Amino acid sequence: MWVVPIVFLWTACSEERLEVDPNLNRPFYEIPEGGPSGSLAALMREFYDRYTTVVRFDFPEREIRSTWTGQWRSWYSPAQIGSEPYAAALLTFLLENLYGRFEDEFVRRNLPYKIFLVDSLRSGVLETSALINVASRQNAIIFSNVGPQQTEFTDSIWEQIRVEVQEMFIRGFYDAAPSRPTAFILSRSRTEFGVFPDIGLEDPLGEYTTLRYRALRDGFVRGWLPNPAAPPTGIAPGNLQDFADFILMLMQEPATEITNLFTRFPLVRQRALILLPFLQNVIGLDVVATQNNNHPNDPISPDFFQQW
Repeated sequence: MWVVPIVFLWTACSEERLEVDPNLNRPFYEIPEGGPSGSLAALMREFYDRYTTVVRFDFPEREIRSTWTGQWRSWYSPAQIGSEPYAAALLTFLLENLYGRFEDEFVRRNLPYKIFLVDSLRSGVLETSALINVASRQNAIIFSNVGPQQTEFTDSIWEQIRVEVQEMFIRGFYDAAPSRPTAFILSRSRTEFGVFPDIGLEDPLGEYTTLRYRALRDGFVRGWLPNPAAPPTGIAPGNLQDFADFILMLMQEPATEITNLFTRFPLVRQRALILLPFLQNVIGLDVVATQNNNHPNDPISPDFFQQW
């Protein structure tokens, strides 16, 4: 019987032959080096440096349509060359009035990888669908109103855009959390902030409207009017809106107002203190640092919440 020896040949690579592709650590898209302060190029660079988010202005349609599921199919009109100042105005507005109010690291963890800027955006696939300000798709946000229509925007329209983008941002990290703020949800008032305000429930100090006072008394930051044209009725916010209201109250109000709310409305104070560990330990939001950044002249102290 013949035994045929099997010889394994090993090919060694010396360290000198190993080469690392210099492009591996570069972003997939070209990021502008910057530009004059306030320009689109400078803001695109700032979004990437602060949040590692790529802002796309002039892009092929296949890029905005390319999703694994193909779910995002809404109608849109691309931003036109020459609309760069309008794109810069929108990004500046969002930085100053929304993203800049959170710590950079928190935004970096929760902002999608890409932002698409378009002229117009609709809620459906048809050109007759309703115009909308913002939409989301897989790992991206799409902002519209990058065009001359901005010149006709009133303060209320800008505020509507801010609120819609803010709600989408908060919904994003709420949905991405590994758990829900169960204790906070269960702490909701069983009265559910009735259908009709009780007679005589005006704020005795005159600081808040009847609707707001009733909401605060029942442990909600604010109430909602299901029909603004009807008599002053109110309903409690849903769980997500309730969550958002408390976050915004804690991070955007000055220390004087938070102290007043905690002092006058025990249920608001109790629910805020219940929510706080979830914000810090699950969401990763540094409430004190964020509030201090928004109100450097009226900050809460590091031990503010321990005082209650």
